[in-house]
Amino acid sequence: MTEPPLLTLEGQLIHGYQGALLQPDLTPRRGDWLLLNIDALILRDQSRVTFPPEPLYVAFSLAKAPAGLMWGAGDRVTITGRIARWSLPTPGALPQVAQLNRKAARLIVQRIDSTIRHLAPHAPLRPALSKLSADLQRDTLALAQLPARLAAAARGHTPALSRLIAQTTKILRDAASAADRLLTPCVVMPQLIRATRVDILHDGPVAFGRVLDRTTLTDPAVQHRLFAEFLATATALQDARRLPVLQLPVTRWPKPPTAGAGRREPVARRLGLSPAATSGGPAIATRAPLPTKAATLTPTDPEAAVLHPTLELTLGLPRQLPLLAADGTVRLTPVVMARVAWVIEDAAEADGGATVSFLTRGAAVALRFDAGFAGLTAHYRDTLTVTGSLDQAQNLDAAAASTLERRRKRVLAALAATLKAWHDTTRRGDWARFAALIARLQAGRLTADAFFRQQARLVAPPEAAGFATCEAAERQLWHDWQAARLAATSRVLVLRDLTEAAVSDSVFMVPGRPIDRTRLADPQYRAELFRQWQAEARRLSQRRRPHA
Repeated sequence: MTEPPLLTLEGQLIHGYQGALLQPDLTPRRGDWLLLNIDALILRDQSRVTFPPEPLYVAFSLAKAPAGLMWGAGDRVTITGRIARWSLPTPGALPQVAQLNRKAARLIVQRIDSTIRHLAPHAPLRPALSKLSADLQRDTLALAQLPARLAAAARGHTPALSRLIAQTTKILRDAASAADRLLTPCVVMPQLIRATRVDILHDGPVAFGRVLDRTTLTDPAVQHRLFAEFLATATALQDARRLPVLQLPVTRWPKPPTAGAGRREPVARRLGLSPAATSGGPAIATRAPLPTKAATLTPTDPEAAVLHPTLELTLGLPRQLPLLAADGTVRLTPVVMARVAWVIEDAAEADGGATVSFLTRGAAVALRFDAGFAGLTAHYRDTLTVTGSLDQAQNLDAAAASTLERRRKRVLAALAATLKAWHDTTRRGDWARFAALIARLQAGRLTADAFFRQQARLVAPPEAAGFATCEAAERQLWHDWQAARLAATSRVLVLRDLTEAAVSDSVFMVPGRPIDRTRLADPQYRAELFRQWQAEARRLSQRRRPHA
């Protein structure tokens, strides 16, 4: 396929967008996007061809910021790159498109399996078609890649697969047609090659003329923070009518359920507990191309948001789940694994937001063994109806834990050696202060961000220039370690802070455990209850299910 030409365009930076844009194959690409009002094409001879303003989404990049200065809301810039026609999801479109894709994949799998059944037992086509079917069911094959894979399998066997190819083409065409009705076309520059500032908003904030620190341009936390600042400034300028406001679709995401709105009494109140602290935030977290309030600037990904659904769950076995905490440490978290038997109320659907694609029947959920769950008289294989806070966590692959621990020790040793080499060049006599920081980082008593902050405070201003190279090397070591650790994790849904819970069915008739509800806030007491839960579940799992 011919690559689109490089274009140099000129326009005004008017806002940004945190979220997903859909590529031509309907695969979402999430990220931070600058929104420009483009009104001119720059030709090779530097002449300008003007046209009515058109919105263009450009992938946000600090490394490509013009002249090494922060992107400034209201500035006019020229940008060079290749543009493509993508789609902006309308409210609720992402999960609906995902559902259309799953339905198409399911229909195609049925057609492939039907074709396989009509083949001879040792037909050469069987392995290729079986792999296609398995890849689609495991969701490791994108629908956009399917025609090419089918064409490759059909070489030399076209008559046998002609009917399958025709059926597949029709299914894909119908899915694409249905998806088009849910999407708004947009023009995107997925990769920015270079940018130049043409003019600045002269009376705009001085802060956005600051020079960027080149050593932190690839740090995701820095990118996120500066992009949020850019959005806040753009919103303020739009509120002051200094920048145009485009009427683009706004995607609404779920809000927490309102207490007492026709619901049963919360389980925490029935147990005599104080309500558990839940995630705060605005009633509706807006994830919009053009937010209108600074409070809505936090990116809300539909697959990372905290939901508050009502689910019917079948309890499984308890386990200690190694979860990656927000500070980067791995913590063994006591949970009871469960399967979703029914989604009684999806908070996103109830509040007019988007249906969440991963919250379906059969999905695995880890119930955190916190005060809300520990106080329930529930047992292995019971069916529960619960309402709580559902979010995602990163589960560390147990097989990779030892390898990662060895790598972590090597990274910390290399970090200490890098810092010691710089310290030796300064001829300072206070290495013990730096060594104490490294020891706290190694013991997990200090986060990486806190380590780099406190380390910088120990560096005298005359030494700052020489220290910058050392710090950049340290950050690169830590960044590589974080990337390796993240690659060894998998996503797990965690349900916590139950506000309602009721046992709707029991498989085993067993007496309830004695529970001192006044001690449920005590972690040691919950650990004792968890050990009892483990022993009972192990015993019940070895018993045969009684006949009805």
